[in-house]
Amino acid sequence: MRNGGQMRVYRSLLFVPAHQLRFINHAPACAADLVLLDLEDSVPAKEKPEARVLFKKNLEFLKAHESRVAVRINRPLDDCLLDLEAVVRKGVEALLLPKVLGPDHICLLDESIAKLEQKRGLLVGGIKVVAMIESLAALHRVDAIAAACPRLAALALGSEDLSLDGHFEPTSKNLWGPSQAIVFAARLAGVQAWGFPGSIANIDELENFALQLEQGKSMGFDGVMCIHPKQVEVVNRVYALTDIDILTARKIVHAYELAESKGQGAVEVDGKMVDLPVLERARRTLEMIA
Repeated sequence: MRNGGQMRVYRSLLFVPAHQLRFINHAPACAADLVLLDLEDSVPAKEKPEARVLFKKNLEFLKAHESRVAVRINRPLDDCLLDLEAVVRKGVEALLLPKVLGPDHICLLDESIAKLEQKRGLLVGGIKVVAMIESLAALHRVDAIAAACPRLAALALGSEDLSLDGHFEPTSKNLWGPSQAIVFAARLAGVQAWGFPGSIANIDELENFALQLEQGKSMGFDGVMCIHPKQVEVVNRVYALTDIDILTARKIVHAYELAESKGQGAVEVDGKMVDLPVLERARRTLEMIA
């Protein structure tokens, strides 16, 4: 059987170096929706073999503390294959693929992951992949990347690498266009979009960070990758559903369904016309608390 269904929606995603036990031990207390064990940039080359050896133990620790876990693997093929051997295991939700160049890259890794899943008695397609858009080449092909294979569950904006490749500063203004392109591609393909129009590196500018998150949420981003626990707190606050959000969504769904039973295609709720797009947004809100 292929394709293990859609990945649940995550708001806050916290990178944790896969070789740093003190950070791993602290991760469950950070309240991130998803812990991203990182085998790539935050792990020095000489530490990567040990990080792979310790992965199973660290995964078991995080799962015992009810954390959901994904893994960012390495881009170079030799490191990538070693990573896959170590991390394709029960309990891993997804693999983040850095510096993706095109759909062929996704499809080749899909085949390798599937072979390991089958060999280890896992549901083929159950471990999802997230394509990190970190170059102009990837941004140019983002629609094709988003539709590369059923295993792909999300696109993620790599703002620092993308801005480096494009020779521009990672400001909201400069990242607005790339952010929209990624969100649009994700929506067309029916996958999630992670990111916001800004730099992930400014961990002390939390007020500005919150403003950029509000922009990203308004644009349609589903979740945000964080590099520090205090960023997680801000993401969870910005993306939290309020009682008013939930009450309004329930009122819209109830009013529309009542109108539909009477043969009406639209209805007014609190001074706003509700048609199918408004209804679907309300239903999506209620799905998040189901």
